[in-house]
Amino acid sequence: MLKSISCDKFISNGKVREPIIFHNGLNTVLGSPDAKNSIGKSTLLMIIDFVFGGTDYLNKKTKDVIDNVGHHTINFSFEFEGKQFYMSRSTENPNFVNYCNSDYSIKRTVSLDEFNKRLAIRYGLDKNDISLRDAVGRFFRVYHRETTDEHQPLKAANREPVNAAITALIKLFDAYKPIVDQEQIRKKADDESKSMNKARSYNQVKSASNKTEFDDNNKRIEQIETQLNELLKETQRGLTDIDAIKAEELAEIKRELSILRRQRTQLTSQLNAMEGDKEFSKKNFKHDYDALREFFPEANYQALEKVEEFHSKLSKILKKEFKEKTDEIKLLLSLINEEIASYQERAKKIETTPDLSKAILIRFAELTKSLQTLKNANNNYVESERLKEIAKSEKEKYENLIKETITNIQNTLNTIMKEYTDYIYSGTKTSPQINLIDSSRYTFFTPNDTGTGSLLRSLVTFDLAILNTTNLPAVIHDTVILKHIDDETLEKLIKLYTKTQKQVFIAFDRDTTYSTEMQTILRNSRVIKLSSNGNELFGRAWNEVKEEE
Repeated sequence: MLKSISCDKFISNGKVREPIIFHNGLNTVLGSPDAKNSIGKSTLLMIIDFVFGGTDYLNKKTKDVIDNVGHHTINFSFEFEGKQFYMSRSTENPNFVNYCNSDYSIKRTVSLDEFNKRLAIRYGLDKNDISLRDAVGRFFRVYHRETTDEHQPLKAANREPVNAAITALIKLFDAYKPIVDQEQIRKKADDESKSMNKARSYNQVKSASNKTEFDDNNKRIEQIETQLNELLKETQRGLTDIDAIKAEELAEIKRELSILRRQRTQLTSQLNAMEGDKEFSKKNFKHDYDALREFFPEANYQALEKVEEFHSKLSKILKKEFKEKTDEIKLLLSLINEEIASYQERAKKIETTPDLSKAILIRFAELTKSLQTLKNANNNYVESERLKEIAKSEKEKYENLIKETITNIQNTLNTIMKEYTDYIYSGTKTSPQINLIDSSRYTFFTPNDTGTGSLLRSLVTFDLAILNTTNLPAVIHDTVILKHIDDETLEKLIKLYTKTQKQVFIAFDRDTTYSTEMQTILRNSRVIKLSSNGNELFGRAWNEVKEEE
């Protein structure tokens, strides 16, 4: 859990503040009874997000802290299994995190990404195949972050696709691996079906185009087999002839083999070229700009990192396309090799066949070739239909698995939210409901209750349901979430906060206007109390007009 946060820029009445100490359960950032703004409540919550690997502390509107306070270093510690880990992260170099001794002297420095991975492992999120930010980011609801939409509780950012949010929810419930496994099976079946269809369309594979042609081919196969049987009967009567016709048939086979081998050579060359391109494209886009900063300290390195990130994403797309294309070529090569083997086998049989009459041999060769062509066309049609059915079946399994999974998650959350709502209202009010329609659509609402306070109360109960049923380590609720909820309901929600063993961080005002029990809870859970006139988080409010001397 998060144990402490400190910074030499945190000031109270002219003195540097003592470290802010956190604990399991409810952690309250308490404001003044008059609900003064601009004292640092939301800013501290944003710093907690910063400590959990977030970037909004610098990227959102709270960047005015840097303008007024200057760059600063946040020291913080986490405690796991009774052992404390000390770290720091600077606003000037936010893409790195320092691992420190207990006095915050730096031992080593790692990238922000590496820090997030390590913290995810500490919280057990790696077992869910979900990143730290993908888990906590959407449940840290702070003013100025894009996570305060009471209608879309899963949204981590305005531009995030809905399916990404639902995928994160499935991962949090540790139900994603079976879906991934089935998705791989589905994709493989779909790729095989598409590759066969491409091979048919490129005429690399002779195939009946539809059921009607398939049936016509079967009729023609029966006719040819009858004609071949009659020819065989004639040969048994002793009809023999010259050996030259064998050479004619073998020449035809060699012509077909020559065409197939040329096609094989072309595809092999194409495959080798693509494999070479793939090796050439293995480039590490990550650079260290420390040396460059010595000469050009004012350069926009954040923009350069974004360009590198774009190149990295483009590289991943190209690698995926390379794989799909090489798989397609490998399939075509396999089919061509089978055709080559078939022709070679026919040539071998002709070379060992006894001499026959020229007319019979020519006729026999023509009928055999037609028969084989028709059989191949129908066999390939059957194979194509088989692959199509497998792809369809695996897709249905995949969709059914997703539906079953999200339905179970939906039922779990709705059941828990009803328990919380019944606790708050003694069963007299409707509870919020999430409806996971499919992998890319959901709704969140409270039946017959669309008031702002009700919607925000529903958001809080939703977060608590997630917190208490998954590996999500913490939630944050700013005053923007809590201030619209009526007092009686809010007191019950605060009591719900105290029941969890995980960490809940809230910003709260007007503590003296509530019941004695509520005031006791807020006082016992308080980690810091902020107020105006020198007791702001940074010791002052920069929105006040300075008096001229």
